[in-house]
Amino acid sequence: MTREVKVIMEGVTSGVEEDRITVKTEGLYDYRNGKHFIRFEESLEGTNQITNNILKISQHQVHLIKKGAMNTTMIFDLKEDSQITYQTPYGGLVFQVNTKELVVKEYLNEIQVNLNYALFSNGKHLSDNQTRIEIRSK
Repeated sequence: MTREVKVIMEGVTSGVEEDRITVKTEGLYDYRNGKHFIRFEESLEGTNQITNNILKISQHQVHLIKKGAMNTTMIFDLKEDSQITYQTPYGGLVFQVNTKELVVKEYLNEIQVNLNYALFSNGKHLSDNQTRIEIRSK
């Protein structure tokens, strides 16, 4: 994998209504201690605000750390649920993440991650979510 990479994240949320989000950007890749690290920036839609992101990917866990316009650390782990606080410009929201599927495929010049998870708030099911992440050599 090259240091400079393309990052594609596609997410589908199913709840009251279906919502699709696609992020296509460029980032920096590093591999250390058995984990893939990808740093990239994301623009908050409709604003000039930037969120700095770090993805940490291993075979059994994915961390997504966001700092800037939105702040949160999301942990996807098949062994245990995680709790996140999602800080937005309008205040904080607390969610529980139940990871149902986490598949990481590693190739010479590409990493693919498929996540399937549910979000809960105060024990109430909010949505089912699917996220596909592709990291490709530039």
